[in-house]
Amino acid sequence: MSTILLRIASVVFVLYTAGHSYGAMLKDPSTGGPAKQAVLAAMRAYHENLQGASRSYWDFYKGFGWPVSCALLLYAILCWQLATLARTQPAIARPLILTLFVISIPMTVLSYTNFFAAPAIFSTVATLLLGAAAFTLP
Repeated sequence: MSTILLRIASVVFVLYTAGHSYGAMLKDPSTGGPAKQAVLAAMRAYHENLQGASRSYWDFYKGFGWPVSCALLLYAILCWQLATLARTQPAIARPLILTLFVISIPMTVLSYTNFFAAPAIFSTVATLLLGAAAFTLP
């Protein structure tokens, strides 16, 4: 049962990665009204000089957004690999699955408090699948 749950979690994380990468990182931000355009212009215009580099808030947005996509993809890959390990060596898989489960809990809370329905739902489903996988290991 854990193997199936982890494979499903892997697919959920792949979909989550795709949604985040397209919706937050690749989608053309130039659409929208004047208020949105003002925010984007301000993000691009305001620069911080840090450690000899000048970076805009837009740079920070992109710079933090892409690692989130990478982390979500890492979750997907780890879930897929852990599915095999759970079948062959559940005692080794359990602490690894529990680690992913525990760290996904605050990520889910942050999705609810800072974002909107889609990431909150993906986070919730993935967290529940990880928890169920961890607690159904033989």
